[in-house]
Amino acid sequence: FRGDQMEAEKYDKIKYNNQYNKEHYARLTFLVPKEEKQEIKDYCAARGVSVNSFVVDLIRRAMAGEI
Repeated sequence: FRGDQMEAEKYDKIKYNNQYNKEHYARLTFLVPKEEKQEIKDYCAARGVSVNSFVVDLIRRAMAGEI
């Protein structure tokens, strides 16, 4: 029984997160050359940030005239 309950809670959390993201965020897609994808992911990981966070920070800084 406990395993089924945990699965239900996990599903509900995923469903909640997906709904929250849908209501509060917009998706932007950009393309990079395949051979650069892993290098970009590694670069961000080495700095302790996600690719998304890194890109959003760069965009915000550029829009603020910082870079």
